[in-house]
Amino acid sequence: NIETIENLNLFSNPALTDISQLSFLETINSLEIRNNALNSLNGLENLHTVFQDLAISNEPLENFNELLSLQTIGGSLSITNNMLVNDVTAFSNIELLEELYIVGCPSLSNFSGLENIQNITGRLRIGFNTTLADMSVFSNLSSVGDLDIYDNDNLVSLSGLENLQVVSNRLFLSRNISLT
Repeated sequence: NIETIENLNLFSNPALTDISQLSFLETINSLEIRNNALNSLNGLENLHTVFQDLAISNEPLENFNELLSLQTIGGSLSITNNMLVNDVTAFSNIELLEELYIVGCPSLSNFSGLENIQNITGRLRIGFNTTLADMSVFSNLSSVGDLDIYDNDNLVSLSGLENLQVVSNRLFLSRNISLT
């Protein structure tokens, strides 16, 4: 009968396929889900605020649709090494992040759902997303701290970054073999 969880870390539970009993969660400080066997995030439909960081890594998920109610992420959003993810539209309400990492998601050909992000105070890191072709979804992005774009084999254009006015620290472009 847990009613509140401050920080939730679900790490390396190879038989964990169901988190539906977390449906009571509406807010949480931080949420990290890594190396389980989750095919869905059923149970997180009522989550509307993550005060700090949200990280989802190495899960057999295709999308994050159960997070459609999410309005705020106060820290970073990290989506890494999710081989089957092909949809991030669940994050369409997010406008501001400290950091955004989308790394190692080879089935993710576009970032539709992230078009409302206007500012990233820290790092925007896009890497090892082999089917990504362009950055058009980031047309509303006006400032970042660091911008790292690397090892995206099919990235042909930086189109979409035209409204980016400030990179306050570093721009790193490397090994995007199709970038023209």
